[in-house]
Amino acid sequence: MGKKDFICPPLNEKDIESNYRSFDKACAAELKSSVTVAQIVGTPSNSPKYCLRLDVNEFWDTYEQGIDILKMADRLAGVNRKFGLYHLWVSHGESDESRVVQAIYVGKGHIKKRVRNHIKNYLDEQGTIFITFYECENRIAKYLEQLFLDQFLFPLNTQENLGKDLLYTRWEWLIGREGTEADYMATLFAIAKESLEKARRRQK
Repeated sequence: MGKKDFICPPLNEKDIESNYRSFDKACAAELKSSVTVAQIVGTPSNSPKYCLRLDVNEFWDTYEQGIDILKMADRLAGVNRKFGLYHLWVSHGESDESRVVQAIYVGKGHIKKRVRNHIKNYLDEQGTIFITFYECENRIAKYLEQLFLDQFLFPLNTQENLGKDLLYTRWEWLIGREGTEADYMATLFAIAKESLEKARRRQK
């Protein structure tokens, strides 16, 4: 069985948030200003501070005739120059109130530089992915990344991933549907679309 076979829905409700305790306990013991899994990845009552939804059709075909007018740098503009910890997520279904998601990758660094290749590699396979980002300084990001790798199994991480438990969470419906950047993305798209249409009119 390959690691990608572990991209699967939780067996039951207890699998969602039930395995956060060991991470939270270790973090509280080792960090002066500790943080919990829920604070990093989000829950229905504590939405992630940054969550970007990317759909394969929208990423590669944002506009007619296969022209992608929103580049990845545009999509990640909200965190372009920030450093911290990020997760890639896939959805395992939604209800009228929430969406269950599974973390398939954890990483650290400047999100613009690191995430672009991941998206190109994984988006076609998954159809839709979510990116969450927790801003923190380099030494904290290094610690948190390693703690996540020690505590949880991430199907797309290939190195230093000793964890056994899969990481799931649940987001409230609107975050799971649109992410936190929907309004910002709509504004960017409208501006880019208008610029493209003006350029086409000038060419006529």
